[in-house]
Amino acid sequence: SRYGAFMTALHHPLPFDTFSPAVFTQMLGHQIKQTDHDIDALLQLEDCTYTTLLAPLDRIITRVSETFEMGQHLESIIGGSDWRAALKCMRPAITDLLTSIPLNQALYEQLERLNERRGDLTVQEQRHLDVTLEAFKLKGACLNEEDKSRLQQLELDLSKAAANFAQNIIDSTESIAIDVPVMDLAGLPENVRTQAIENGRSAGKTCAILSG
Repeated sequence: SRYGAFMTALHHPLPFDTFSPAVFTQMLGHQIKQTDHDIDALLQLEDCTYTTLLAPLDRIITRVSETFEMGQHLESIIGGSDWRAALKCMRPAITDLLTSIPLNQALYEQLERLNERRGDLTVQEQRHLDVTLEAFKLKGACLNEEDKSRLQQLELDLSKAAANFAQNIIDSTESIAIDVPVMDLAGLPENVRTQAIENGRSAGKTCAILSG
């Protein structure tokens, strides 16, 4: 792929001129597939240690979460139909992935095996393990299979509803238009003043119009 430099993880400083919606979609899709492979590898471990299990798991989750959050951030500040479409396309897959990790019974059992050897861990590593186990439990690790399936669907529905709510707020903000006398624009940046005056002219008004 010509986007190979981005496929594994975000590199900072991020080259915003290259990180387009198309790159974001391809990169996140690649990372989701890689995450499935990496989780499977963790399940095959016979000797679970902090270095072989918990530290890699943390990096795996951070990798995909950071990429999706970057896409959300860019959509919020750049906007546009391309970014909105990219997020809408990838949201079900990333939600399903991040929901399924703590519901993975075999992975939870691997963490429990590590917990049985917590005496081998440093204080900081023990704390990390405790926080991870608690997070897994709060996200449904101990539910039966039927309830796990129901929880996954609820998380997906909630993700869609939250995204729609956020988009509605953005759309509502962008639709705001306020009539303002031209003389009251003094002190605003020149580009804002020019656009407001042009908005007023386009609407056939003698005043300026400030819009979201």
